[in-house]
Amino acid sequence: MVKSPSNPGGTPIEEFDKLRGAVQADRSQFWKELSLPFYGYNRAGAKISEGVRDSFWLQGMMAGFLPPTSVSRHLGDRL
Repeated sequence: MVKSPSNPGGTPIEEFDKLRGAVQADRSQFWKELSLPFYGYNRAGAKISEGVRDSFWLQGMMAGFLPPTSVSRHLGDRL
């Protein structure tokens, strides 16, 4: 998943750092904004369901602070 010599097509570690930073800065807003691309609502003509977005936000908030930051940290450490 992370860009490395053995995975040159992977995602640069800086992108995972941005995700961690966004969670740390405003976890609630992070989940709300992530719901758009997660469900494809950022595509032209997509029908946005605010109920689905709210559910996604709630699940993210129930996860707490540690799980989303440790997952992205773990992925970044797997270079």
